[in-house]
Amino acid sequence: MAPTVIRIPTLNDSGQDFEQLFSLWSQTNGYFEEVVFDFSSCYFLRPNAVAFLGGLARLIKSRMREVVFDWSTLQNKAVMMNLRQNGFAETFGDPTPSWSGNSIPYREDGVLDQDVIMDYLTLHWLG
Repeated sequence: MAPTVIRIPTLNDSGQDFEQLFSLWSQTNGYFEEVVFDFSSCYFLRPNAVAFLGGLARLIKSRMREVVFDWSTLQNKAVMMNLRQNGFAETFGDPTPSWSGNSIPYREDGVLDQDVIMDYLTLHWLG
């Protein structure tokens, strides 16, 4: 079976952008053995979109399906730099390690620890 290709658009934080995020989720709800995220139409990603894409990838994997982020389709160097800096790209297969900078660090919490999560939100999202 051929992989399902999901095209990631430019995503900011307007109501329409959130509708596009939910549309991406909807596109992955069928049974597919492999989902490939294609960034060829993406020129900007807000941190909320990065967090959503990470959660969506983990949801797909929890259903025993393969997830591929096709980094070769990401033509916007600023978006790629941000995804490398914040650790998202490394988490999902890009070999470049993250580094500290002005990006909100991408993280995944395997254990619910409200204090740790609140510290992260306060320091990196609200601060």
